Amino acid sequence: METKTTESVTAPSMTLVQALWHVADQQTRAALRFLEKRVSDDDLRRLQRVRISGAPYDPAMRPSVTLNEDEEWRLRYAETYTRILRSLSQCLETGALHLTGVQMWPERRTEREPIPGVWAADMVFDVERGSVSVGAMVYVALQLSTECPSLITRTDAPSLVRGHRLPDPITPGNIRALSDQEVLLLLEDHARRVVEGPDAKLIPPGKISLLPVIKRKLLHRVERGEQRPTWGAEAHALAEWIASKLLSHDTTKASTIEKKLSRFYVRPKG
Repeated sequence: METKTTESVTAPSMTLVQALWHVADQQTRAALRFLEKRVSDDDLRRLQRVRISGAPYDPAMRPSVTLNEDEEWRLRYAETYTRILRSLSQCLETGALHLTGVQMWPERRTEREPIPGVWAADMVFDVERGSVSVGAMVYVALQLSTECPSLITRTDAPSLVRGHRLPDPITPGNIRALSDQEVLLLLEDHARRVVEGPDAKLIPPGKISLLPVIKRKLLHRVERGEQRPTWGAEAHALAEWIASKLLSHDTTKASTIEKKLSRFYVRPKG
């Protein structure tokens, strides 16, 4: 096979704050501008928040009561903030955005690596610090991009990452030659195939939660207009789907799905 020239790909990247603004719709942006004009930078810091919209503080719009007493502002801000984080999670799940970062815990690393979007349901973002926690792992120096993070452009050349050839085929004897980044990309693609392929089976998860995969399937169904007319019916359909992917294994029950993922359900139109 002829090896063609490969070169690095630099995808346009955004900080976490920029990405939050990027995923917000026009109505949410207008609401956030209004809310952030009413609060000073000091007040935002006390709330452990940052100014996302860029709208400057306008003292004339500040309520007469203190921020702690302004229950209406706090509720509207919390609702708007949650809506934006939900949009970000959905973009990561569907692959509209891709996330990378540097792991700080449990192991300190220095190289940027992809953070699989299939983990989005378990991600907890700290916007003030620009970090994200996924279970026991903590990543900093986050960057988000509309393009999948790739170290090379692949054509019909052998698989190359950082200048070395990947094992072809991958076997139990050479699997450890893969880098952590390559393993994460394999897991991400496995989740995509399970969601999009009717005959694809999910690798038994062990101690890994199935909810991120189920959430990804829910968003996929909503995007295609395939969701059931009620959330209860959709939760049962998702429970049946994940059970079909893991035969002879205990899987997530409809009641758990209904409780954990209800905020991502959208009732079909018409």
